[in-house]
Amino acid sequence: MSKPYDLKINLLSQPFGVPADQMTFSFLMENEGDGTVLQAVRVSVAASLSAWEQQSFLFDSGFFPADNNCGISVNGLSQALTDDQLYVCGIQIQTNYGESEWSAPLYFSTAPKAWNPCGVWAATPCDFCFLRKEFTLSDLPVKALLQVTARSPEPIRQYVYHATCNGEFVGLGPTRYGRQGEQIELYYETMDITPALQVGVNCFGAACYTTSDHLFAARLTVFDAEGHKTVVFDDASSFEGFDATAVFRPDQSIGTNYFFAHAENIDGQQYPYGWDSPACKGEFAPAADKGNLLDKHMVLKPYPAPIVKQEPMAAQRYETQEDGSVFVDLGKEIIGGITLTADLAQDCDVTLRFGEEIAPDGHVKYAMRTTNVYEERWHLVAGNHSLSEIGMKTFRYVEIIGLPEDADITVIGNAYCTEFDQNAAYFTSSSELLNTIYDLCQYTIKATNQNLYVDSQSRERCAYEGDVLINMLTAAGVQDCHALSRWSIDYLLTHRTWPAEYVLYCILMARADYEYTGDNTLLQQRYHLLKQNLYWQYYDAQVGLIRNITMAGNVTDAVLVDWPMSERDGYEYNQALYNTVLNSVHYRALADLSYLAKVLGKQEDATYYQQLADALKSTMIEKLYDQERGCFVDGLTDQGEPLTHAAQHATAFALYAGVYDSAVMQQAMANYLADQGDIRMSVYGARFLLEGLYQAAKGDAANKLLLSDDVSEGARTWAYMLDKLDATITTEAWNVVNKPNMTWSHPWGSAAGAAIVRGVFGIRPLKPGFKEFSVDLQP
Repeated sequence: MSKPYDLKINLLSQPFGVPADQMTFSFLMENEGDGTVLQAVRVSVAASLSAWEQQSFLFDSGFFPADNNCGISVNGLSQALTDDQLYVCGIQIQTNYGESEWSAPLYFSTAPKAWNPCGVWAATPCDFCFLRKEFTLSDLPVKALLQVTARSPEPIRQYVYHATCNGEFVGLGPTRYGRQGEQIELYYETMDITPALQVGVNCFGAACYTTSDHLFAARLTVFDAEGHKTVVFDDASSFEGFDATAVFRPDQSIGTNYFFAHAENIDGQQYPYGWDSPACKGEFAPAADKGNLLDKHMVLKPYPAPIVKQEPMAAQRYETQEDGSVFVDLGKEIIGGITLTADLAQDCDVTLRFGEEIAPDGHVKYAMRTTNVYEERWHLVAGNHSLSEIGMKTFRYVEIIGLPEDADITVIGNAYCTEFDQNAAYFTSSSELLNTIYDLCQYTIKATNQNLYVDSQSRERCAYEGDVLINMLTAAGVQDCHALSRWSIDYLLTHRTWPAEYVLYCILMARADYEYTGDNTLLQQRYHLLKQNLYWQYYDAQVGLIRNITMAGNVTDAVLVDWPMSERDGYEYNQALYNTVLNSVHYRALADLSYLAKVLGKQEDATYYQQLADALKSTMIEKLYDQERGCFVDGLTDQGEPLTHAAQHATAFALYAGVYDSAVMQQAMANYLADQGDIRMSVYGARFLLEGLYQAAKGDAANKLLLSDDVSEGARTWAYMLDKLDATITTEAWNVVNKPNMTWSHPWGSAAGAAIVRGVFGIRPLKPGFKEFSVDLQP
């Protein structure tokens, strides 16, 4: 019998720094034949690889009943583990075909329980600094685990540190602050830096940037073949520091009115080449001890998602323009920066411009539609040197102005993203357009996987619930990694955004997380917050519907309907005090919360929320549904009168949410939308339109919208996005006509990826973790 494989802990394939008392296991298994049924699982843990191979276990669960291959908790395991320790684990399974071999062993480590380090920075006040620490190893360890964090990621809305070991990139962070009641949660990353080490002198480096707090901390622990631990350094108090202000020459911002982040005007004359290498001969002063890393109301927690890596992307095209500037095309948009290698006979000053678009004059559009201005001024020195940025921009094109004619240059894009298994999902079809749409959505997920799902890393760098809902479902169709989705949901439960229906989406996302992973950890930890994400206090008992909290737009608790406002298909927004879209999403949230309560064994809650959902749906059908037309109207007025206008959104959201009382009514709604023949919503709204049509078995109509090849000006199609916008990451809007300030790096436009998997193929979990699932083809 074949052995289980792809073992994960807490949804992570590299589970380093996991809390010992919060561990769940998942794995994959092969079918041995018809009707293969998982019956039991056995988990073993050893102090080292050799001990595990000899089956000298410090913990062995023995076989215990299990009917699913994910979300598996192991009784007694936490008591057998020590904090801040490396272990090796493996699993065996029993099915109706017998007992398997052991899985391949998996290294994991437990988080330190009480790491309370001091914070350091350069000795002089600065926003940019280099920090380094040399250390000597007499032997190479089996594992070297580095824990790193810094403050503050908040004002720049990005990571603070960019970490290297012996000049090799190892990771960046931290993610944005979490929240637990009154406490602020600062996260630290635990990364395996073993491959970057060498016998003898090593050097850890951190290039840091932030505009507030200016605190950095790190610790390094190495483990030998027997599992013995040595702490190389426990904080950064012995580090050296270097004020990098003269290197980066901070001046203008690449940010917007949402955040400020300095452009990196790198001066090659001041750059300390090799600063993060043990061969560096430069003189560095001791870093300044700034006292405790944590404030009174802060706690330090292990980061629960994959580490952000750096992926090099070679330029695909160089072209010298008539004015002497050099135009560079990376081939695809990335989120990150560049490394510029220049071989020069003499010093020179150059201007670098980055952008997502090419302007009509053939130059890079660096003053972007989003109001970011991606322009930097670098000073290059004679000789052959490489200079690298540490910040984050969204761009595909680079233009370099001021290079001498005999300059020999190479540009490498440094894309910051989590590891992505390109072979985890594969798709091809007879439709070239459909294949291209899938590739676009798959690359979108890969390119935008940083340490939190956000709308875009250009204008706002903000996590929005509606964006994350789309992002996570597309991601689930193109990769086998759910930890980043879960972390993003968890973050939003304490960092809500302004739209009313977005708050409700957290409940829908929690259900999707459970159905896709089979792991109820998020539900157990956050159910009390999920319950607070309802608007039942705004339920009007006399009318039987949820009324709008505010009629103002773009403020807290305003109904979004769609964005931008021009994409609302004439929705009578200001007249609809009882808004159909809000009530549809609220119905779905109540039904999903009832389901989640049942999962957690809270039967009273489950019954209560289902009763509320049923009552709301009944009233919606009675007062908002136009049976003659087969559609929902936009809402009720303040006098309780139904509006006559029926925007596409009203029926699309109701169909998606399940606001119908029979298959006949569902089909009438689907027919109404199908007969419209086009998308009258944004790329965000289109997700709900397509999902509802596929759920109603209207695949022909949904596929017609998905595969529309209309590329005329202002077309709402993915074909236009690909053909006219030349997008390589999905865009914020269908076109610049509908949203002139749009981004070319907005994963909420990737709903087509989920539509292919969940719609065209109908692949959906019917029971948690795909214990049962559908394949409902609608080609």
